[in-house]
Amino acid sequence: MAFILDDLGFEASGIDISNVAITQANKNALQLNKNIKFDVGDLLKDKPNKKYDFISDSSCLHCIFFDEERTDFYNYVRASLNSSDSSFFIHTMISSNNMSDITNRPYLFLDGSFLWSTGKAEWDIKWYEFDEKKVFPHRRILSKKELVNEIESHGLRIMEYKINNVEKSADTFIALLKLK
Repeated sequence: MAFILDDLGFEASGIDISNVAITQANKNALQLNKNIKFDVGDLLKDKPNKKYDFISDSSCLHCIFFDEERTDFYNYVRASLNSSDSSFFIHTMISSNNMSDITNRPYLFLDGSFLWSTGKAEWDIKWYEFDEKKVFPHRRILSKKELVNEIESHGLRIMEYKINNVEKSADTFIALLKLK
């Protein structure tokens, strides 16, 4: 999204928790002669250091598993928006009637809206126990109704939205949000 906005003449930047992702994004920006600065940041722990007219979430929210962390995410976004005229674009997974491509995988376990995954024992992550298996939080896949309620309860309003149906997987919820 930052590259598209730069092409359209907007000042653009990006944040990711992964140093590897940010290093690659900055390399790409340099190679493509883009005036974009990508920084490592943790939206759940850091305080915003800048205000924006437009923020885009490109598949981050469904990777945030626990309610308190999701609240931190929404708080960061609200604190980063310049004004009530500023916009927040969201692209996230929501549940669908047939998610068999996800639920039929032997290493994924869906428990309500929580998608758990097995992994390698040597991974340095916090492990949990689920159905007598060692798992870690993989995705949070809310229903459309649950997501809309969550968005609205965190001080945002949905201006427009679209749902992309994905065969045998989670659907995609795409929306433009503003501060209430």
